[in-house]
Amino acid sequence: MTDHDSNSGEGGNDDHVDRGEQVRRDAFAQQVIDRLRAAGVASEVDYQAEDFQLAVRGDKESILFLGNAYHEYNSLDDENRSNALRRFIRGWLQAHNPQPEEYADILPDLLPALRSRSFFEAARLRMEIEGNEDTFLPYQIIGDDLGLGLVYDMPDSMKPISNKELDLWGVTFYEALESARQNLLELRPRIIGPEEGEGMYVFTTNDGYDSTRLVLLELIHQFEVRGDYIAMVPGREMLIVAGSDDTPALEAMVALTKNAFEQPRTVSAVAQRLERDEWTPWMPAADHPLYNEFQALRLMSMSQDYAEQKTLLDKLHERKSENLFAASYFVMQHKESGAMLNYCLWSAGIRSLLPRAERVVFGSPDQPTVMASWERVEAVVGDMMTPLGIYPERYRVDEFPTPEQLAEMGNELGDEDK
Repeated sequence: MTDHDSNSGEGGNDDHVDRGEQVRRDAFAQQVIDRLRAAGVASEVDYQAEDFQLAVRGDKESILFLGNAYHEYNSLDDENRSNALRRFIRGWLQAHNPQPEEYADILPDLLPALRSRSFFEAARLRMEIEGNEDTFLPYQIIGDDLGLGLVYDMPDSMKPISNKELDLWGVTFYEALESARQNLLELRPRIIGPEEGEGMYVFTTNDGYDSTRLVLLELIHQFEVRGDYIAMVPGREMLIVAGSDDTPALEAMVALTKNAFEQPRTVSAVAQRLERDEWTPWMPAADHPLYNEFQALRLMSMSQDYAEQKTLLDKLHERKSENLFAASYFVMQHKESGAMLNYCLWSAGIRSLLPRAERVVFGSPDQPTVMASWERVEAVVGDMMTPLGIYPERYRVDEFPTPEQLAEMGNELGDEDK
C-alpha cells in the first residue's frame, strides 16, 4: 500500500542529482502525468522538478511526492513497472475520493501506522510552508525516534489522518488509536523464526503494517530470545526481533536493515530495546563486535532525518523571509579506527540552527578552526544556544564564541587536521 496525501512527509529530490538522473526523473514524472490524464484527471498538474513532486490543482488538490514511487519503479522489471504505475495512480485517486463523514463509517478501516518521528514532523513543516499551520498529523512517540499515527486503509493506499478529521468525527486521537490497534490485532501476521529455541524473528506479512506491529507487545512477548528484546523497523514492510545477547542474530539483523534501508519507504535504522513494556533506543556496548555497525546505521538514520528537515526549514525561512541558516549534519568515518563520527559547523557571522551532533566545528576566517565535543560546547557557551523544541532537535545560535571561549573549550583537531 502507498501513502497518498500532501501531509505524507515523503522526501522529495536529493540535494545533488546528475544530469542523466534528472532526465530519468523528468521522464518518470511525465509518465505519471500521462496516467493521471488517462484516468480522467483534468485539473492543472504542475511538475516541480526541484522537489520531485507534482502539484495538482482543482477539485483533487494535492501534492504527489514521486520519490518512493520512482524508487519502486526502478527496482522492478519492465513487465511489472506498468502495474506499479497503475497502482500508484489508483491509490492516489482512492485517497481523494469523498471520505466518510461519520466516525462509525471509517472505523473498520482505521489502522495505526508506525513511521519515523521525522515523518510526522516533516508533514508539519510542509503544512506550515503551505500556510496551513493549524493542520498536522497527530502521533504518539515510540522509542524517541519513532511515531505512531493513524491511517485510513484502502485497497491500494493508506491516507494519513489529520487533527482536522478527528475533530470532524468528534473523537480524540487516543480513542481512535486504541480502536485502530484492535483492528490491527485482527490482521494475522506471517513471521519467520527458529523452529525451536531462541533466535531472530522477521515479520513478512507484506500488508503495509509489519513495522507497526512493533507496538503489539503481546506478539513480541511470544518470541524466545537470548537477553532483552531488540527490534528494528528499517522499512514499512519489515519488523526484526532478536535478543541483546545473541550476536549471530544481531549480525543478521544488521544485514537485513542495511538492505531494507536501500529500498523505498524506509522507517528507521535505530535499534530499540523493550524495557518494562516501553521501547527505547538501544546501542550495544562500545566493546561489542557489532558496535560500529549499529552506530553506522544510527547515524545514517539521523543524517537522513536532518537532511530532510534542513530542506524544509530552508523553504520555510525563505517563505517567511527569515535570515536563518539550517546547518548540515555531517557523518564521516575515522580513517584509522573505522569509527563513525558526526559533527556540525558553527560558522562566524551566520545566524544558524545547529543539529545536535557529537562534535561542533567552529569556523571563522579570523581564527584557527576548533572542534569540541557537544558537552564541552554546552558547558562553555550553552547560554548562547537556544533549543527549538523540534525533532530532530536544533539549537539557534545568533553569535559566535569569543577567542577566550574557544580556548576554554579546547581543540580535538590535531595539527594535521587544522
